Amino acid sequence: MPRVALIADRHGMAEYAKKAGADVVVVHEPADPADQIAGFCQQTIARPLDDPSGIVAALRPLHEQQPFSRVLTTNEEGVLAAAVATAELAPAELGLQGNSVESVLALKDKSLTRQAMERHDIAPVRHRVVSSAAELEDFHREIGDHIIVKPMDSMASANVHLIAEPDGTGDAWRQLVAAGYRTALAEEYLRGPEVSVETLSVRGEHHVVSINEHLLNDYFVAVGHTMPSRITGDHFAELCSLTRRLLDAVGLFEGPSHTEFILTERGPRIVESQSRMAGAGVGELERRSHGVNRARLAVTVPLGLEQVPAGLPLDGGGAAIRFFVPRPGEVTAIRGLDAVDATLTHTGIDTYGRTMNELLDFAGVEVGVRLAAQVGDVVPEIQSGLERRMGYVVASGRDGADAALRAESVMNRIEIETRPI
Repeated sequence: MPRVALIADRHGMAEYAKKAGADVVVVHEPADPADQIAGFCQQTIARPLDDPSGIVAALRPLHEQQPFSRVLTTNEEGVLAAAVATAELAPAELGLQGNSVESVLALKDKSLTRQAMERHDIAPVRHRVVSSAAELEDFHREIGDHIIVKPMDSMASANVHLIAEPDGTGDAWRQLVAAGYRTALAEEYLRGPEVSVETLSVRGEHHVVSINEHLLNDYFVAVGHTMPSRITGDHFAELCSLTRRLLDAVGLFEGPSHTEFILTERGPRIVESQSRMAGAGVGELERRSHGVNRARLAVTVPLGLEQVPAGLPLDGGGAAIRFFVPRPGEVTAIRGLDAVDATLTHTGIDTYGRTMNELLDFAGVEVGVRLAAQVGDVVPEIQSGLERRMGYVVASGRDGADAALRAESVMNRIEIETRPI
């Protein structure tokens, strides 16, 4: 019987592994409750996920008693710890295989991703690592146009700044320093719509599962997704090729990855890539539109309990998710819920996102609404994915366009009124 150690379980991997016939150990943040996964585990271990050495120390005696077949994760906070544990618990020739620390870091650190792209001539994007406002201003003048500056290791689109003029570099730099950063990645601004290629790698072979279209707000935070993408057009083959070339360049061995592109006038350009599942409900959209559960495959395939479906990406229908983004301020009224023709759940923000695989609550319905905002709640400016907490509408459809229309139609019937604070 295979045995797996999971570093953080945000996508139900423990349940999938247990039901497929594996023994499961889960390492989770001390602050995260383990009651939802305990029934699928031999053991749960509370350790800070940003302490790989502590996780290795906790797993080592368990591995010596009964060796793990894999150490896996689908989450950003677990990818480095999983790679370190794989490297330190046993050499690959003894059977414990997985992503190397080097390949994980090459995607986790955005400047290393850019370096890999340059070495392999993969749709290069002009960029520079900067450590002061003066260096940022120099780069802006060199580009002669809008630039983007962002942390090299952040997630959820946090602390991303668009700078139109050189005199705006000082303010952007001050905000990055206030957020705790002393270096950042400056890049030329890529104009065009954004899509992502969602993949599953198996022993170095990268299978494209879906191509996902993003709806972004002014802070480059995704406030909606549509699958399959309605805007990919003739770029499909190039998107798949560039993704595989990047994952080959960094040596990714297995597991899910999420590679973001801007469809520019010069063709697709890579924004960034991560060796994990995408957030914001993308996994559920894949299940609805393509009939593929990538989180399940990410644990069952490496353990030899399941095979990758042939013919990916599979034909099917469409799916879309749209997040509620009310005007910032205090919620004073919510109208239109009685007119919604969909399965509706209306609970508070304090419970939002706490349920394992929350979107699966709507798995059996065509259109589902999860509204978290309540009268009296304060709506923030959505400047990162972590602030996207007011709820969402998820819908299936004949294709991506139909699903998007259904989700937006329901969302437009619900009015969340706010007053400025």
